[in-house]
Amino acid sequence: VTICYTCDFLNMQEHIKSIYIKIYHNFTSRYPLLTTLIGAFVALICHYLFVHTKVYVSPSAYSYIDMNNKRRLGWYVENRSLFDCVDIHVDAFVCVYCTEADDVQNYRIKLKRSDFSVLSGRWAASNDKSIGVSTYDFPEDVWDKKDNKYKFDFIELSVKSSHSLSHVTKVITRQYQKEDIYDGSMIGGSSPHLRALQNKNTCINTLKE
Repeated sequence: VTICYTCDFLNMQEHIKSIYIKIYHNFTSRYPLLTTLIGAFVALICHYLFVHTKVYVSPSAYSYIDMNNKRRLGWYVENRSLFDCVDIHVDAFVCVYCTEADDVQNYRIKLKRSDFSVLSGRWAASNDKSIGVSTYDFPEDVWDKKDNKYKFDFIELSVKSSHSLSHVTKVITRQYQKEDIYDGSMIGGSSPHLRALQNKNTCINTLKE
C-alpha cells in the first residue's frame, strides 16, 4: 500500500507499468522455464535467510570442575539465524553398542537445564545469542570412577528450536566420541580453559573457539 501511494504521488505508475510490460514481453513470456527456476531460487534463498532456523552446536564437549568442586559435562549452543529462536529444548543421551546385536542402547543424561525460552538473532540488540548446557555431575553411565575411564561408546546431543517468525521447528543431532571431549577447569568461575584428553599439548582457551 505504501509503495502504491508513493508511486501515485510521484506519478510513477505509468513508468512502472511500462517497465513491467517490457520485462514480461521481452523475458518472462519468452523464457518461462528460466523465469520459474529463478523464482524458485529466490524463494529458496528467502526461506534460508528468513524462515529457516540456523543453530550452531559445538563440535566438542567439555568436561570441567565447577566452583562447588563438582565435575560437569557441557556443550555450547548458539543461534546464527537473522531472527530469534524460541522454545529451545536440549536432550543428551549416552549411547552404548550392544554386544549380541548390532543395536544401540540410549540412556538419557539429566541436564542442569534443558529448556530455554528464546535466543536472540543476529540483528537483535541484546547479546543473548548463546547458551551453555551442562549436566548436574558426571553420571554413572558416563564415567566409571573405579576404573577412571568413560563407559560409553558415544554421546548424542539433540537440540530442538523454532523460528520466531515462521515457527518452523528444526532438530539438530550431533554425536560426540570420547576423543571429542575436552578436560579442563573454569578460571575465575567464568572463563573455561580446556585441554584435550588425547593430546595434553592441545588447549582450547575459550569455549566458543
